[in-house]
Amino acid sequence: MFAIIKWFWGTTANCVSIICFKCPGDLKEGKLMDQDLSFEKIQNRLTRTQEQILVYSRDFARIYRKEKEQRAHAEEMHQKLLAVVNSMSEGMVATDKNMIIQEVNSSFVNMFKTRQQECLGTSLRQFVPAEKLTRYLMLKNQIQHPSMDFEFSPVDKKETVYWVFVSDLSATDTIEGGFVFLFRDVTDSKGFERLKSQFIKFASQEICVPLNGLLGLTEQFYENVRTKLSKEELSYFNFLKKSGRSLQSLIEDMIQISPLHSGEKLNKTLVKLDNLMVDVLRKLEDEIHNQEIQIQFEVQDSGSIFIDQDLLGRALFNMQKILSTYTLVDGTITIEMFQSGKGLYLRFTCPDIVPNDRKELQKMVNSQFSLRERMEDFGIGLALAKEIIEWNGGKFKIETEKELVIELAFPSWSESLRISA
Repeated sequence: MFAIIKWFWGTTANCVSIICFKCPGDLKEGKLMDQDLSFEKIQNRLTRTQEQILVYSRDFARIYRKEKEQRAHAEEMHQKLLAVVNSMSEGMVATDKNMIIQEVNSSFVNMFKTRQQECLGTSLRQFVPAEKLTRYLMLKNQIQHPSMDFEFSPVDKKETVYWVFVSDLSATDTIEGGFVFLFRDVTDSKGFERLKSQFIKFASQEICVPLNGLLGLTEQFYENVRTKLSKEELSYFNFLKKSGRSLQSLIEDMIQISPLHSGEKLNKTLVKLDNLMVDVLRKLEDEIHNQEIQIQFEVQDSGSIFIDQDLLGRALFNMQKILSTYTLVDGTITIEMFQSGKGLYLRFTCPDIVPNDRKELQKMVNSQFSLRERMEDFGIGLALAKEIIEWNGGKFKIETEKELVIELAFPSWSESLRISA
């Protein structure tokens, strides 16, 4: 409630309107007229009120202009971002928590031969198999990871392969939470990588067959004539055998690594790392039974990781075989398994490897090991083992200063879990 007092001064054309807002305990009804107020006091109050109103008006105008500029800038940025999103070769979709499509870009529309208005408000399950989305949501709830990726082929286009990257869209006061999907057509690259992998695998297997025959005949011939050969001739035979075994190991490594470069998805499962290492050491017993070395496996903390068990098992076997080969007779290799933070670690300590051999192993890790320099029957196994470990989400670290130490770090299964096609 407010009272309006009109004060006429001189003529009726010269009038001033005084607005007095009613406040508790101050300007109560009838109280103003009881006060002994002179014209000067009323005029001073009016002047102060007008000045305050002017200040408030200026502040409001300044805030309004600033808000208008911010809105114009936000609209400009929105248009620029929209242009960038529509120019992307990847299809992009924004959905709510129920997978209902809210926004799509032009690449997604062209990718799936549809229209933008037909997509909005519909479920993403009409474009992506429902089981993929269901599995994604299930794993998302299990591991609380902000992003994941998977691959799929549409039901009506089995020859087409899409790679999909999914990330969370965080909720704010004005925006509901949801997901952002990024689609990429990887059909051509998949086909090329598959063709290259098949050629490498076919060529390697075709070379292995005659090579095994040559190695067998060489071994048999050597057993028949070794008592009749001089030391120099025996050294030539040993070099021939070791070179053959080195080539055989190299070909096996090519077969082993070809699936990685073909873009094939790893067959990841939840595996107890200590059990995997025990299986590797058990298989290695037949290979190193005559080397007279001791391998100690100490498990401080047990744990599981999400990896391709077969592929990582072969990498660990190949790596352990190389370390055993370089270890001196009656030497010791210590393998420690422990947990630190969110990671699970395997540490291989080899104190009985001479400095020159440690440098040689460092070269092998960096893929700098020449075939001409190799003297044992294995290929570039450490470089391949490093790549396989990193492919499974792990880290490979080697130290060669005082003693050879190789440390493998794997993220816990909740950190490394991904959707595989």
